[in-house]
Amino acid sequence: NINPSGGDPPPATLPDESATKPEDWEDEEDGTWEAPTKPNPEYKGEWVAKTIENPAYKGAWVAPDIDNPDFVDDKLLYNYKDSKYVGFELWQ
Repeated sequence: NINPSGGDPPPATLPDESATKPEDWEDEEDGTWEAPTKPNPEYKGEWVAKTIENPAYKGAWVAPDIDNPDFVDDKLLYNYKDSKYVGFELWQ
């Protein structure tokens, strides 16, 4: 589905061109003056691609659990009798 505008969608608001900077506006005190905005009549909401029904859809895919016949649970796998050093990796 192609974006109807062919490029970037129009902005939701536009600067009000009839607005002028107030005479008593001080940039140092009040900051940079920005014109107020008004709604853009060409903006028709955020563009979303069309969706179609898929009759073969069976839901979100879930990876099946497959038993490994060669797996042996070794409770002493990480049991080291002659450990002299311990290392820590710290992240901040």
